[in-house]
Amino acid sequence: MRFSLSFLLALLLLFLPAQAQTITLSQEQLAELERLLSKLEDYPALVAAKAQAEAAQAQLRSAFDPVVLSADAGYALFDNEDLGANPQQVNGPTTEIPESSTQLSLELSFRPVPFGDIADLAETAEIDLRDALLSFREMVATLQVQALESALNAALAQEAFKLAQEGAKLAQEAFDINSARFAKGAASAAELRLAEQNLRQAENRLLNSEADFELAKLALLDLVGEVILPEIPAIPPAQGTAPAISRAELNLRRAQVGLRRAERELYPVAQAGFNWNIDDNNSLSLSLESRTLQPSVAYNYQDPGRQLPENLVNTSFQIGVGLSISPGVFNRIDAAKAQVKAASAGLEANRDRDAIEQRILANNIQKTERSLALSQLALENAQQDLDEISVRESLGLATALERQQTFVAFQQARLELQNAQLEALKTVLATYNYYAIPLSEVVK
Repeated sequence: MRFSLSFLLALLLLFLPAQAQTITLSQEQLAELERLLSKLEDYPALVAAKAQAEAAQAQLRSAFDPVVLSADAGYALFDNEDLGANPQQVNGPTTEIPESSTQLSLELSFRPVPFGDIADLAETAEIDLRDALLSFREMVATLQVQALESALNAALAQEAFKLAQEGAKLAQEAFDINSARFAKGAASAAELRLAEQNLRQAENRLLNSEADFELAKLALLDLVGEVILPEIPAIPPAQGTAPAISRAELNLRRAQVGLRRAERELYPVAQAGFNWNIDDNNSLSLSLESRTLQPSVAYNYQDPGRQLPENLVNTSFQIGVGLSISPGVFNRIDAAKAQVKAASAGLEANRDRDAIEQRILANNIQKTERSLALSQLALENAQQDLDEISVRESLGLATALERQQTFVAFQQARLELQNAQLEALKTVLATYNYYAIPLSEVVK
C-alpha cells in the first residue's frame, strides 16, 4: 500500500507534536507557494524517504498481527530389514514396522496484548516508524525550503536583469548625449570616455545578470520542473524540537528496550499445555507460556497412529518451568546497560548543542535584520539622490551622465535591499530546516 504525501504529513502530526505557529499569507502568495511545493512530490529523494516511512508503518502493523498461522508437513519412507531372513530377531513380541510415515501440523498463535518479547518487537517497530517519519519530515522540510529559496533566487535574478536592462538603456542614452555634445564642443574627451566606460560597464552588467538569471532558472527547473517566481513572503521564525534531540530520545528508548530484552533472559519461563487425542491419528493441543503470554492452538496428524500404550491416553495436561543461563547473558546485560548510558549521554550532549544552535540561529536573524535596516536606509538615500539629480538635470545644472551614474547607484541600492530581504528570509528559513518543519504544515 502506498501513501500520499499529505497522508504521511498527517501521520507525522500523530507521532510528532505541532512545532510552529500558523503562517498567514495573501491568497496570491499562498497559491504560488502551494503550487511551488506541490511540484516536489515526485522528487527522487522525497520518494525514497516516503518509501522508508511506508515500510516502517508496515512493520509496525505486522507487530500487532492478531493471529499467526504456521504449518508443517513431512513424509518419510523406510527401508526395513526383512525379519524373515533373520529368525533370531523375531523372538518375543513383535510390532508391525511401517514402510512410511506422514505428519501434518497446523498451529494458530494469538496475540491478545503485546507482552514480553512481542511488546519489545512492537515498541521497536514504533521507534523505527518515528525515526523514519522524522527522516521523512527532515527531507520534506529541506526540499521545501530549498525550493522556496531557489524560486526567490530566480526572482531576484530576474529583477537584477530588468534593472540591468534599464541601466544599459540609460547608459546608452547618456553616451549618445555626450557624443552629440562632444561633436559640438560642449563636452570634453574625458567626459566622452567616461560615458563610454559607463556604457561598457552597463552592458557587462546586463550580460552577467542575464547569465545569472538563466542559471537560477535552470536550478529551479531541476528542482521543481517549472519556473515559478514568487514574491518574498513574510515568514516568522520557527520554534520546536530539533530532530537531533528527537532522534537521541529514540536511541535512548531503543537502548532501554534492548536492556529489558537482555534482562528477561534471567527470568524463568513457565509453560502450560493441554493435549486432546481425538483418535490414534489426530490430536488438538492448547499451550501458553509466560515470556509472551501468547496462547496457541495446534492440530496434529500422524500416520501411522499412536500405538500401545500411548493410544490409551485421551487427554494430558503439562506444566513446567525452564531456565537457561550462561555467562554470556551477564555480558549482554552489561553491554545493554552501557548502551543505555551512552544513549543518555548522547541525549544530554544534543540538548547542550541545541542551546548553542538556537543562539546561533537567533544571532543570524538579528544580523540580517540590521543589514536589512541599513539597506532600506541606503535605498531611501539613493532615491532622494536620484530625485534631486533629476531636478538639477531639468534645470540644466546636471548632465545626463551624472543622472546615469546616480541611477546606477540607485539600482545597486535597490538590488542590495532585495538581496538583504532574501538573506533575512533565508536565516528565518534556516530555523525551519533546523527544526525539520515543512512549510506546507504551517502556511495557510
